[in-house]
Amino acid sequence: GGGGSRSHGPAVSSPAAAPPVALSVGRPRTRSSTKVSQAATAVANSAAKQQQQQQDTDGSTAIALQFFLSDFGNCQVVGPGYTDTVKCIGTYQYMDHMALSKQLCDRSTDCYSLGMTLYRLLTGKLLHACKRKHAPGAHRPACYVASAKQKPPAMQGRLGSVIYSLLSVDKRVRMTAAGCY
Repeated sequence: GGGGSRSHGPAVSSPAAAPPVALSVGRPRTRSSTKVSQAATAVANSAAKQQQQQQDTDGSTAIALQFFLSDFGNCQVVGPGYTDTVKCIGTYQYMDHMALSKQLCDRSTDCYSLGMTLYRLLTGKLLHACKRKHAPGAHRPACYVASAKQKPPAMQGRLGSVIYSLLSVDKRVRMTAAGCY
């Protein structure tokens, strides 16, 4: 239709306009996490631009979210006050049972995911399998393997002990820092 041209650049703050999508990522620790952070930021910026274009087109209100991306693929959607976790997002086979059932992510959740990643790299298998492909409720929490006979050969020794410590169901026992083992 007629009328002036519209800019699809950054949104200008006004009381009626919704704030753009903000991506908050912790300080990157490695090159790979920096690349993940950059990719996530690009996705968030693209989403913000699309939301602004949608708002320009039909006058609807865009919803602003803030994402916190953790090192090992767990992400939590934080509520408007930035104190409530609204939802945890991630690959459920690598998420601990607390993240799945109570939607809470923290350092121990990241460590569990690291343990699952290391376990899969060493054994070529997931520690537990889910019968239904998209069934987080079917996730069974990992735990220590009691007998050395039950441990896969790749999981014997000190590295296996560290990985099983990362996979502890009890967050108080789970290793959460490099110097604690």
